[in-house]
Amino acid sequence: MSQNFECAGASNRDDVKFLPSEIRYRKPPFIQLIKGIFYGGQCHRPFLVPIPVKDGIDSPPTLDDLDINYWVKQMSRMTGSKETFHGSILVVKQTRHVPNLIVNMTKQDQLVANFLISSALHYHILTDV
Repeated sequence: MSQNFECAGASNRDDVKFLPSEIRYRKPPFIQLIKGIFYGGQCHRPFLVPIPVKDGIDSPPTLDDLDINYWVKQMSRMTGSKETFHGSILVVKQTRHVPNLIVNMTKQDQLVANFLISSALHYHILTDV
């Protein structure tokens, strides 16, 4: 999960409508796209969005291979953090079987992510202010 601390990158529904086209029609095109879930700081619902894999990566991508800056400005990797956050969140899925491999998220995964985000809001790990 990455966080947009500076309200840079995408943050609202207009960004979510515009950025997927910009990503898909980039010249030269991205070789790989991974589906993730974007919770925009100014959006009322999450969106399943394309996340480009950085140029030059031909193997299955890891977290470090994703170009997440279209959606959130990467500040640091957030794993096991107990800080309170504000802003947009981008969620990606890592496999259990192959360490560090990132795979597409589905609508079913979105339900799980929604539960986790809602729980984090309830326990004040995340805030919606």
